[in-house]
Amino acid sequence: MKECKWYLLDVSVVKINCDGASRSNPGQSGLGCIFRNWQSNFLLVIAKGIGLGTNFEAECGAVIEGVEEAVKRGWLKIWIESDSTTAIQAFAKSKKLQFCLLSHTWREVNYSANQAANKGVGLSAGDDIIFAGRPPWIVRWENAFQAFERL
Repeated sequence: MKECKWYLLDVSVVKINCDGASRSNPGQSGLGCIFRNWQSNFLLVIAKGIGLGTNFEAECGAVIEGVEEAVKRGWLKIWIESDSTTAIQAFAKSKKLQFCLLSHTWREVNYSANQAANKGVGLSAGDDIIFAGRPPWIVRWENAFQAFERL
């Protein structure tokens, strides 16, 4: 077993945990993005259906959706975290952002984004749910002061 944690940055950075999901590969797919501030408060949650796609397309779509939404809201200092190493490696720093950190994390500390992605899988392509704050269907979320175990 290995210990893993969900980390926060400083007051000016918005952390975006992203995840993609697909019922098959390819199959009905969706994405999820969780936007949180330095105090771990939920700022925004997005679940979006993307129709037929692969796991990789859903993972990359979640990163793109997260960056686009952050820029639209003026959040130009962001930390994008995903449990997909290949999705994170597919992106470089954007010149539109003042600060962008891309990192991989384990699924054990990315489960709120996983809940949003699974919600997106159930939506039709292009349909989305955008919720200011934490929606009632996010029943478990990461805590920066808690250690999690990875088997």
